[in-house]
This record gives sequence, structure tokens and C-alpha cells, in this order.
Amino acid sequence: ERGMSALLLCRLFIACVCSVLLWCAPVWYTSIKQKGLVQHLQAVQNLACHWILGIYHGASPASTNFLCSLPPLSVYLEYSKTNTALCQR
Repeated sequence: ERGMSALLLCRLFIACVCSVLLWCAPVWYTSIKQKGLVQHLQAVQNLACHWILGIYHGASPASTNFLCSLPPLSVYLEYSKTNTALCQR
């Protein structure tokens, strides 16, 4: 067995890739007619989950996200938008 563990790869993805993917998301994400944009970002996360787990690319994205303990990006974007709105004064 070589390389980093799945846990470390997942942490690397969250720290490096997600921070760039979702940079300034509370500003641009409105959840109104942005399904196509979120699908593009979700495709990147799905590829990363396949890479982290080292499994076949035909596996279900929902199951790979679950195995990596990553929420779907639409859920995270809604959380980020709500959290930012609550922190505004």
C-alpha cells in the first residue's frame, strides 16, 4: 500500500480545492437559476471523491460523497449563504 490515506486525501481536498472552488460563494450564490453552475462544481467534487477513494468512475456520486463524508455542494452553499446572512449586522 502506497500513498496517503483516504482521510488525508479528503482533508487535502477540503483545504486546498474546496477553498478555491467556493471562494466568495456567499456573495455570488443566490440559489435562483444557478443549477448549472452548481452542477459544474459538483462534477469537480465527484471526480475528487473518485480520486480519494480510488474507485471506478461509474460509481454513484451520492455514495462516493457519503464515503468521503462530504455533503453535496448545494447543501454547503445553502449553509454558507444562511450562515453569512445571520452574521451580518
